[in-house]
Amino acid sequence: MNEGPDPTRIQAMRNETMKTKKNTWRAALGLALLLLAGACVSKGTSQDTYVGGEGAETEKIGGTSGISNSLEMVGIRSERRDGRLFVQFELHNKRGSNLAFEWTVEWFDDAGFRIDWPQHWAPTALGGKGYEIISLTGPTPNASSWRLAVRKPNSIE
Repeated sequence: MNEGPDPTRIQAMRNETMKTKKNTWRAALGLALLLLAGACVSKGTSQDTYVGGEGAETEKIGGTSGISNSLEMVGIRSERRDGRLFVQFELHNKRGSNLAFEWTVEWFDDAGFRIDWPQHWAPTALGGKGYEIISLTGPTPNASSWRLAVRKPNSIE
């Protein structure tokens, strides 16, 4: 005799659906806040900016340095390792000649707030058509998204 659907199974399905919706909402909110923050870069800066996050596509959100015409970010992947966001990607020099630049990364939590962590610019030089694999680990377990900034070398900072 059929007694109807199992209430425990129905509740488990509802919980899983809510969890998926909550994670999607958090990722969308975090990305929206990052896009807003990237749009607020002062006019005096000359850098290209990319944002990415857990479960979100990486996007270029601004740029004035001209580096992005020669630099390509490919093979972007992320996962959690020991509770922290681990991100890896390749930076490819599309030119046939050497390309010198600096890059830095900022980390953000689910709500889009910047995680206070020492930031530094890493000087990098790629030969013509060369590439470098960049591996990053979020500074805290709360890190859920990141923003990569790339600019021409600056010997002052």
